[in-house]
Amino acid sequence: LIVVGDADPATVERLIAAHFVGWKGTGPAPREPDYGSVAEVRERTGTLVYPGAPHALQLTWLRPYRAEADTKAKERIALARALAARIVSRRLTAKARSGAAFVSADIASDEATNIADLTQISINPKEGRWKEALGETYAIVADSLRAPPSETEIQREMENLRTAARAGLEAEPTQKSQQLAERLLSAIDEGGVISSAKVRLELLEELAPAMTPAALAAATKEMFSGAGPRMALLSPQPLAGAAEALAAAERIAPAARAADRKVTMADVPALGALGREVSRQRIEDLDATIVRFANGAALVFKQTDFEKGVVNVQLRFGRGISGLPADRKSLAWLAPTVGSMGLGQLDADAIERLLTGRRMSLALTVGEDAWELSGTTNAAELQDQLHLLTAKLAAPRWDEALFARVKASALENYELSFSSASARAGREFGALSHAGDPRWAPFEREDVAKLTLDDVRAAFAPQFQAGPVELIVVGDVGLDAAVAAAARTVGALPARREASPAPASLAVRPPAPKAGPVTFTHQGDPNQAYALVGWSTFGGIERVRERRALSLAANIARVRLLERLRDIEGASYSPSAGATMSEPFPEWGIFYAASELRPERTELFFRLAREIVADLAAKPVAADEFERAQNPVLTGIERRLKTNAYWGGTMEGWSREPELIAQTRSYLADYRALTAEDVRRAVAAYVADAGDWSMLVLPGKRQSAAGGR
Repeated sequence: LIVVGDADPATVERLIAAHFVGWKGTGPAPREPDYGSVAEVRERTGTLVYPGAPHALQLTWLRPYRAEADTKAKERIALARALAARIVSRRLTAKARSGAAFVSADIASDEATNIADLTQISINPKEGRWKEALGETYAIVADSLRAPPSETEIQREMENLRTAARAGLEAEPTQKSQQLAERLLSAIDEGGVISSAKVRLELLEELAPAMTPAALAAATKEMFSGAGPRMALLSPQPLAGAAEALAAAERIAPAARAADRKVTMADVPALGALGREVSRQRIEDLDATIVRFANGAALVFKQTDFEKGVVNVQLRFGRGISGLPADRKSLAWLAPTVGSMGLGQLDADAIERLLTGRRMSLALTVGEDAWELSGTTNAAELQDQLHLLTAKLAAPRWDEALFARVKASALENYELSFSSASARAGREFGALSHAGDPRWAPFEREDVAKLTLDDVRAAFAPQFQAGPVELIVVGDVGLDAAVAAAARTVGALPARREASPAPASLAVRPPAPKAGPVTFTHQGDPNQAYALVGWSTFGGIERVRERRALSLAANIARVRLLERLRDIEGASYSPSAGATMSEPFPEWGIFYAASELRPERTELFFRLAREIVADLAAKPVAADEFERAQNPVLTGIERRLKTNAYWGGTMEGWSREPELIAQTRSYLADYRALTAEDVRRAVAAYVADAGDWSMLVLPGKRQSAAGGR
């Protein structure tokens, strides 16, 4: 029993004694089972054919598991192996970026408690080129066995480990109870020693001198020793020659090792002159500040101590999905790829080298109302973090090799969207719930096949130039430091054109009520189906209390569905319900219920979901049921209010739409004040006031990709 949190130890001890001290075992005590040993096998390769699956390889080396005390000697061995694995993985990633026959390849070296000490390499080939991918991967392994890693490679990985350890030390005072409980549970399971962040950092520094090229060479040889390699090959159709391909790979010549290079912030494109602050708005009750600059950029700031040493940064620009043309499919799904393409003259590998040992990151995502470059840093590195994000905005890079890698992965994994009921539902739900708006439509194989880097550049380059910038900074840093860093970065950009969405782009509506479900098929388990029923509600930033009432209603509907489908009918363990209303799209909002279940149970699901919604609209729920639904929501909100993630999300748009600030003020109070009658009234007015629409995914026979599935 593990208890972590704000509780009196004496009280906890008394409660444990009261509830558990009388427990006694019955019968003979169980013996430790015989876990067996690593077996020798005659055939080292095995294949699995699964229609629609991508090609995938896994190489495994097995050694006997040895139960050992968690000593410094064991930690030294573990650190050497961890460094060796990181170095090999980084070489594999570099190869993947340079036009390899594989999209990705990763190495893991670990102990499966009581089973085996193992090393695994997972390979995702391009376009079925599994033999080439195997050979290229083995060439890198051969090189790693041929010669020790360089001091530069070792120090690069050590710096990253040091940075993580220092971050852990800084954040330890605000570590969450759940995280501590999970660490304790892991230590019990693995026979490890629990230690403080300070001790872990000290141990890392104590062991660092022993991490020499010779030590890592020995660790690398150990990782690839034992029984193996054994190779498992997954493919969409039967393949021959696995054993021969593995034997050929083992004879392959070592790969040439890439030269090391050093990248610093001096290599990041320079920005303009220092920006000029023109106004400062203090929001006292929320302890936040909005600072505006002469070029139109704004900083929305809140200092917190929720996570010691952590600062979250979001650089928002443009209008996101709402700013895209409504008459064509969107490439927004490629945002993470564009984010990883580097900037200026720095490719993805250069960015990784730049971030070695630093508390900085870089990612690109898209929302309904904005594009967002984001990173996590600390106060000392905030200036460089903002420089990195702003340089990405000002000088995005378009990387042909990286695009080709992602395109190959999309084609290789295309059939996975049809491999199960839930996968097919996820593929189709966006377009269905937005009444066929092509911006949410999935890409077909032929769409992906004909994509070029020029298409990506044409779609994204205008977005990087659109709209004033809103910078959100939340975390353990002072206002003056944040304003100074913003003035040197986002405030130093040239003034940017406004990016008001066209009226047609905002005219998004949910589906109209329809008598029968829109039906799709999947190619997976014939005993698996997916059913969803939805009701159209509303969007915009008005009717905030009604939106929150519908969210609470969805929680109640989900619990009722769970009780009826699982506990009474035994039909499903995974029903869900939700209420989603868009702020940028004033007419788009939905209330829905969904579940994965057996095909013969789908009509039961539709009937129960509609009955539950009708009942929620007809009469208020009983007081005890309402309390069971409301209390977890209130507890969750109270927890969220003490996180950087919540404040980073809720402050989005404050500099553009002051009405959003009032919504934040009323967040907890609204949910506390909600009554069962409020919930009933909202469901009656916005859900049950019109008919519903639905989706059904059933097992079906494979059809041609050109036709409907």
